[in-house]
Amino acid sequence: MKINKSVEQAIYVLLILALQKDGEPLKSRILSAHLKVSDSYLKKILMKLKKAA
Repeated sequence: MKINKSVEQAIYVLLILALQKDGEPLKSRILSAHLKVSDSYLKKILMKLKKAA
């Protein structure tokens, strides 16, 4: 099964946030730098995750 790149990035974001100590929030630019994607692209993914919650 092939996974869309956006879905893959969303999974990585969820894993990073789940493993974050003390539930501390992260800035999107830190996540985008870690995932090596643009901040605007990551923000679109985060907005989709927010709407799905």
